[in-house]
Amino acid sequence: MADATFHGHGTFRDRIAWLAPQLEPAWDGLRHASLAAHVLVEMVLDGWIVARQPERLDAYYSCFTPDRIEKAARLSAEDGEMEAGVSAVIHRFATVQFLRDYDTPEGTTDRFVRLLTHTPFASGTRPDEDQIVRLVERAARRFEDGSSELLDEVRKASDDALA
Repeated sequence: MADATFHGHGTFRDRIAWLAPQLEPAWDGLRHASLAAHVLVEMVLDGWIVARQPERLDAYYSCFTPDRIEKAARLSAEDGEMEAGVSAVIHRFATVQFLRDYDTPEGTTDRFVRLLTHTPFASGTRPDEDQIVRLVERAARRFEDGSSELLDEVRKASDDALA
């Protein structure tokens, strides 16, 4: 429910609509700019949260204990091979702690570019990373207003669904 509320929220959709046409000139050959903008909006919002409550990252990443990683892998896998693969992915996620990179526009840009270059959207091209950094900076300033309300509404929808 929270995911549907978040992705269907007018503020989220407006941010994608604002960002997508600005991504295209910064990344020649980028396909599906609206999907790329979707990812970047989420990253900028994560950075907004991290900037306000950096201690949440420590609490979040501390949840990834070896026992919990093993349990998550066991519960989500159909066989031993899949379990090992899931465990490796979760362990890498917990070790790399990429959300910490979102504290700067350069870090966010680096993660965004690295992610997109592993998708068919980038079509083997590289963006003008300086343009992306400036775009992330503008997005962070623009998204300052409305982020708290967006998250509050998503939290309420999630709480209502669980009630």
